[in-house]
Amino acid sequence: MKKLSLLFILGLAVLASCSKDDSGSSSKKDLLCGKYWKITTLTIDPSFQVPGGGLTNNLFAVLDPCVQDDVVMYNTNGTSISDAKVKCEVSDPQTITGTWSFNSDETIITETDIYGSVSYTILELTKTSLKATYKEKIGEVTYTVTLTAVPAS
Repeated sequence: MKKLSLLFILGLAVLASCSKDDSGSSSKKDLLCGKYWKITTLTIDPSFQVPGGGLTNNLFAVLDPCVQDDVVMYNTNGTSISDAKVKCEVSDPQTITGTWSFNSDETIITETDIYGSVSYTILELTKTSLKATYKEKIGEVTYTVTLTAVPAS
């Protein structure tokens, strides 16, 4: 679960760290950048065995509150910043910097930071909502993780 949580945080960091482009266009880059994003839902399919608990599809509900409050910003220059509003451990970094990029048709975001690299397929991107999915193999099972994020207030 710790590895999955780290990937979640990384994903959030990439999705949230774009600085605003004043061109006035509504490109996916413009929609993504210039605001912090906060994940509000995180689901997994098939169900995931929670350590010390049963099976769940709702990963967000089983995340520590110190992970649930994390935000991420995408910058137009391809860098990202993930901010842990409340750190889980004193030794955890407050912020994590990384890089991000779109594929050529802006349907996939790939983010890289100190924890590795993750590619998200964008299902929806508006000014007020980001929905994306990625695959995560744990043991012999490949999971589909879907997240929804909204601009952080």
